[in-house]
Amino acid sequence: MDPHRRSEEGLRFVVVASGADGVRVAVDGEVDFLTAPRLKRGLWWVLAEFDPRDLVVDLSGVSFLDSTGRGALLHGWRLAQERNCRLTVVNPQRPVLAMLRIAGVAAHLGLDAAHS
Repeated sequence: MDPHRRSEEGLRFVVVASGADGVRVAVDGEVDFLTAPRLKRGLWWVLAEFDPRDLVVDLSGVSFLDSTGRGALLHGWRLAQERNCRLTVVNPQRPVLAMLRIAGVAAHLGLDAAHS
């Protein structure tokens, strides 16, 4: 499957099928109160379009994530749960990981103590 690209001012998504029932979404940009709604819509779109069993959200390209970005990820996690899909976050940059840990949501998103 060809990668699907969705870009909206300052936030970019690259969506690639991963295995038989999986999708990987690479997010690039800052996720704040301006772009978090786009992340929320993007995750909803991926879940509706691909109906994956596993959704991996790669945050290696996200240099900043605020509380609204965290809320968008948690919204996507809840939507995924409703669809019997496992949403996992991978490769967060150190400040993003620290924010998710401090907020107490890292474990929900598949980030455990093994991530540094």
